[in-house]
Amino acid sequence: MRKWLVLSIALCLCGSGLNATAAPNPVSTAARPPVHAAIDASLRARIASGTATPAEISASIDRQGAYAFVASLDSDESDWLVTQIGTGKNAWVELAPRLALGSDASVSTGLIIALARALPRNPAAVLKAVDPEEGDSHILAISRVCGLPFLEGTTPKGYREKALYAVSTATRANPQIRARCLKALRGRQRGKPDPGMPR
Repeated sequence: MRKWLVLSIALCLCGSGLNATAAPNPVSTAARPPVHAAIDASLRARIASGTATPAEISASIDRQGAYAFVASLDSDESDWLVTQIGTGKNAWVELAPRLALGSDASVSTGLIIALARALPRNPAAVLKAVDPEEGDSHILAISRVCGLPFLEGTTPKGYREKALYAVSTATRANPQIRARCLKALRGRQRGKPDPGMPR
């Protein structure tokens, strides 16, 4: 009986043109880009020399996707990128939310600290880049960026006062986001736990 069933199934499969050993594959993976696609060699060279532009980085993210782009970075390259974001220049700050979409815990922490460093320098740009939503999946949440996320002993001198002044005078920023950032800056007193950081 068992042999008859096996033979019948095999004949049915052959008759229908199906391969009995082939696993079903309803979605083609041919169009999917490789997860760890390499950054263009010329762009990598410009990152190494410190001459890459935000437009070039943005174009590479467009081609590869945020996850593949961030996965392609080595530690020196990711450190250089977050340093540029920390300068507070508009075009660099605008890259932070795009990079956050593909970042791991290490890069996420770097992005948060970079935006925090940029906050007194360019509060309008940073308040536009932060994520108004809270939660583990919201890397650049206001409570993180505005909550003094620096490692112990690395907070720039006079940072809180400078950041409070800068944010309070950023009158063109979204008023709700500005108010929440000010609250986070004021609320982080010594001895209070840091806001949740990516793990």
